[in-house]
Amino acid sequence: GAGGDPVFAHIASGAVEQGEKMALLRRYSRHRTFAAGARDLAEVRPVYDSLEELTAAADDAITAAMGIAAAPGQFTVLALGRLGSREFDIASDADLLFLREERLDAHKAARAAEQIVEALAAYTRDGTVFAVDPRLRPRGGEGELVVTPASLASYFASEAQAWEALTYTKVRFVAGSERLAERAIAEVEQGSARFAEDPNFAAAVREMRGKLEKAESSEPGSFKTGPGGFYDIDFVASYLMVRN
Repeated sequence: GAGGDPVFAHIASGAVEQGEKMALLRRYSRHRTFAAGARDLAEVRPVYDSLEELTAAADDAITAAMGIAAAPGQFTVLALGRLGSREFDIASDADLLFLREERLDAHKAARAAEQIVEALAAYTRDGTVFAVDPRLRPRGGEGELVVTPASLASYFASEAQAWEALTYTKVRFVAGSERLAERAIAEVEQGSARFAEDPNFAAAVREMRGKLEKAESSEPGSFKTGPGGFYDIDFVASYLMVRN
């Protein structure tokens, strides 16, 4: 994972009690975000330099939260959405996928995931790090909070829908067991391959795009949802990644 900031590493491994670690995590995360914003103004740098810096700060915060939660070794965190594509910004939610080895107790893994979410997303007098959304996991809010490579493989082989194939093109390892992450990502890629040969895939993607535009009720010419806007580019790129 990232884990490159020694201050975050010190916060996670320090001798203070857990509540103080969480407070320090929030304060230092706010410092990192402020510093990135100050560089944006002072240097007038390309937007992707800013997004890369905020993504790195988010990765480091997640790694520190794993340390605070004392997550077991057979556990890992993957990113999806804008964090997965390294386009995280100050208004982004962190779309996270929690994974465990099959031999790791499910309750122990779920408790670690809950503590990580609490460390990052709970609102306190020290603020919050960022919102966490784990609902992109298989079966969404009804599914297990922590999945296994085997359950991912089964889901993508038979149950996953076209939008999930697109969504998971952004999946990326953040923290924990890198070997476990590689196994899981390989299972997703193998399961998503069925969409490449599906003659109805393009129609399903167009239908999904149309529903999203209606749900957003966007203004004509919207940069985000209008024809040729950000969503269209994102859909086309993800579609081509699945197809190829």
